[in-house]
Amino acid sequence: MSYQHAAKEMANLKLIKELATIKGMTIEELADKAGVTTQAIHLMGRSGKTKMETFEKIASILEVPPYVFYDDNFDVRQFRDYVVQGHHNPTSFFGPIYNGGEAPITEMEKTAELKVDKTKINGSEDLIKAKDETIAILRKQVEDLLADKLDMKSEIQALKAENADLKNLLKSK
Repeated sequence: MSYQHAAKEMANLKLIKELATIKGMTIEELADKAGVTTQAIHLMGRSGKTKMETFEKIASILEVPPYVFYDDNFDVRQFRDYVVQGHHNPTSFFGPIYNGGEAPITEMEKTAELKVDKTKINGSEDLIKAKDETIAILRKQVEDLLADKLDMKSEIQALKAENADLKNLLKSK
């Protein structure tokens, strides 16, 4: 699930303060870099709401992908240990998702996707089976119609011959 799809859910913008601290920044410095007031950042933390542009700008300044504010499993301590104590680049903590990719898929989401895929497969298999049965019925109907056509041709030939015989009989009388 991307953070844009999660916009209807409440963002955990309380993480802003923790992430700013990890990055060695005060809320005032963050607000200044983001072009907003300190009060606006505090309000974001309390309300969990902000404009998408501000939200993305703050995430960029803190060097985190915006989805972390919606990720209930995001471990700030693990991030701190990795980035600060390990002296790693924050980008390497998130890998390719930091550069515009999707957020990692949780096991629960994978399981749900598999269930949906299995349902789609079963539904598709049922449709294929029904289609094959319909094709078999239609083929049988076509065979029956062709057989009827041959029978009718034979009857027409017999009627034409009988008609010709009757005409000859009438002419001879």
